[in-house]
Amino acid sequence: MRILVHGRGVSAMTAAWILAEQGYHNTIVGPSYNQDLQVAINQDTLRLLNEIFQIQLQEVPTAHWIRGRLVGWNGESDAVNEGSLSIRTGALTHALESQLTKRFNGSVSWTDEKIDLEEATFTFEASTKLQDRQFSSLSFGKRVATIASARMSDSSNFSRVEQTKLGWQFLLPTSENEGKLFVIVANPDLCPKSCVETAVQDSSLCSIVQSVEDIQPWVLVAPKLSQPLVTANRIRIGEGAFSFDPVCGDGIGYAVRSSLLATTTFFDLIRGEFRGLEYYRARILKTFQAHLHGCANVYSGWSADGWAGEFAVTLKGLEFLKPIGTRN
Repeated sequence: MRILVHGRGVSAMTAAWILAEQGYHNTIVGPSYNQDLQVAINQDTLRLLNEIFQIQLQEVPTAHWIRGRLVGWNGESDAVNEGSLSIRTGALTHALESQLTKRFNGSVSWTDEKIDLEEATFTFEASTKLQDRQFSSLSFGKRVATIASARMSDSSNFSRVEQTKLGWQFLLPTSENEGKLFVIVANPDLCPKSCVETAVQDSSLCSIVQSVEDIQPWVLVAPKLSQPLVTANRIRIGEGAFSFDPVCGDGIGYAVRSSLLATTTFFDLIRGEFRGLEYYRARILKTFQAHLHGCANVYSGWSADGWAGEFAVTLKGLEFLKPIGTRN
C-alpha cells in the first residue's frame, strides 16, 4: 500500500504522524514549507499539538507567549484574558518535522520530487498547489491582507484586534518590543501600502507602534473551499480542503482537527466501512458553513468601502452551500 501526504504544513505533519503511529508507512511529498507567517495558537490547539507530537511548542526559541488580547470593535473595547502562543509557521513546522523524523524515521519518508499521485493507493491532499482537472476552488469574497513588521515603544504581552476605517487590523507581538501587524481591507485597489501607516495613525495602535517596515504585497484572505473534498482514494485536509478568514483566529486548530478526522476516515476505509467519506465531507462542509455564518455576523452593517459587497458574497455563499450538503 502506497500512502502519500501531499504538503508540508501542520495538517500534513499531523496526518503523517497519526498514520505512522498506526503502523502505516507514508511518504510526504512536496518542498519544504516556505511560508513563514506569524500565527497565534490558542491554548486548546496548543495542548492538542503538544499531545500529538509529544513536544512543548512553547519552548521553541522564537515562540512568544501572549497573555490575552485587547479588542476594539464596533466602538466598544474589551480585554480577553486568554493566553496563546505567537510563533512563526516556519519554526512550527520545523519543530513538528523534527519530532516526526525522530519518532518515525523508518515509517515516514520525504521527497520534493514530482510524483504522480494517481499511482498512490491513497493520498492525503494538504496543499492546493497540485491541481488536477477534477479540482476546483471556491472563493467567498475578495478581501485581502498585508503584513508588516512593527516596532513597539513598550513591551506587550497582549495582541490587539481593532476595527479601522478601511477594515480591521491585528497586532501580534513576536517578542518584547516587536510584532507583526496584519491589515485587512475589502478593496485593495483603493488601498496603497501607505494605508498601513494610516491605519496605525488612526487607531489606538499609534500610542505603542513606533514604526512599521517590510510591508508585504496584498494576499487574498477570503474564505476558500476546495472541491471535491473526497474521492475514492483521496481526501483533502487543512489548507488543501479550506482556508478561513483570519478573523476566525484558529486556522491551525481547524487544520489539525481535519487531519485527525481524515485519518480516522482512512482507517474506517481499510476496515471496509465507506460511510466515513461522506461523514468527513459533511463535517468539513458544516464547519465551513459555520465559519461563513461567523463572517456574516462580524461584517454585517460595515460601511467601509467594499465591505457591503463582502457581506453580500458571504450570504450568497451560504445559500450556494445549502444544497452541496446533499450532493455526492
